[in-house]
Amino acid sequence: MRFAPSPTGYLHIGGARTALFNWLFARHSGGIFILRIEDTDVQRSTQESIDTIIDSIRWLGLDWDEGPILQSQRAHVHTDYADRLVREGKAYLSGEKKGVRPAVILKAPTERIVVEDLVHGTVEFAPEVVGDLVLIKSDGTPTYNFACVVDDSDMGITHILRGDDHLSNTPKQLVLYRALGLSAPLFAHVPLIMGPDGSRLSKRHGATSVGQFRAEGILPEALVNFLALLGWSPGDNREMMPLKDMVEAFSLERVSTKSAVFDTKKLAWLNMQYFKLRPPAEIARMALPYFKEFGVPPEAVALPRLEAVVRLLGERFRTLRELAEKSHYFFTRTVHINDKAFEKHLRKEGAATAIREIIARLGALKEFTPETIEREMRGIIAARGVKPGEVIQPVRLAVTGRTETAGIFETMALLGKESVIGRLEDALRKCDKIAAQGENG
Repeated sequence: MRFAPSPTGYLHIGGARTALFNWLFARHSGGIFILRIEDTDVQRSTQESIDTIIDSIRWLGLDWDEGPILQSQRAHVHTDYADRLVREGKAYLSGEKKGVRPAVILKAPTERIVVEDLVHGTVEFAPEVVGDLVLIKSDGTPTYNFACVVDDSDMGITHILRGDDHLSNTPKQLVLYRALGLSAPLFAHVPLIMGPDGSRLSKRHGATSVGQFRAEGILPEALVNFLALLGWSPGDNREMMPLKDMVEAFSLERVSTKSAVFDTKKLAWLNMQYFKLRPPAEIARMALPYFKEFGVPPEAVALPRLEAVVRLLGERFRTLRELAEKSHYFFTRTVHINDKAFEKHLRKEGAATAIREIIARLGALKEFTPETIEREMRGIIAARGVKPGEVIQPVRLAVTGRTETAGIFETMALLGKESVIGRLEDALRKCDKIAAQGENG
């Protein structure tokens, strides 16, 4: 088996699934998995893309037995095969001019081409679909289909598993195998991954690269698990599978002929399930780099407190980035409250008075625990004869800058007495300042 990406960008989710299916089939069969970089597109291939693709494959936990092999370093091999076809009269030179290298073109086939696909069954193509095939372009570089055939044959590839978008290349490649007198490998084409709207997955659907999901804080084992189930099923309705179980269960017979839909909610759910398998301390360490985006240097995050935050949030985050987004206020001196939320909750009649009472009551507490905090706040709610939200929500916003958090009493206890009272006083000063401006205006 081989995974042979073109280094013209990042590793797309579709490519990652192709790599995974090839890897799983090779490991299940006791075979060999080769990584080949198809960098013959000189204009678009970059070293940065090569490095990104290799890094993404490693991050997913997929190893290879041979490679990475750069296709560009095999140019002399491709030329030798093309020259042989010219000598045998199966190919001809085109565009011969003084000082200009001629292209090498294979003569068009005359018979129908039959593809015995391991997923779709028998698929036939008319010879006109192939036509005359360019083997070597006038700039001396091989075409995609020719280089693929030469390299796959030389590397002993027995099975080619790839996306449906390559099915149209297969008759051209079979013609080339026949012309070269080589045995063709078996082909299996997997239906493409679609977005929720039924169109092919693209940037308009959101994140589409392995790197983007990694940057969001999706765990590699969750993404691999998710990708494996996009177009393949183990047959027992399992939703969580470690790699070793996938290797044991994988077969082409259970690859679907229908396109799979990329469901980001399902991926987020799976990621949460894998978070549950890791200790909070490990999740805390993994989340550190994500705080920088929210204005908190990683070194300013105390790991013991973040570990406690992970326990407090429970299942309220689905990615490492979301964990940082929902908890960065634990590691700042002040919080930012957007104007709309401030006006709705803290400028509401009675909110400022309630906050003053809470500051006084919490300040007098000797023990700052969820139980003592709740007792004092419930006492104020009862004395004022209001709904709990009319007191709790302004407090929540004042101390966290958010309208949704984990249990507010537990949150306040973890923030600490000094921090909570300081933030309540900041909010109160802002309320007083706005009120004064209104009186003077």
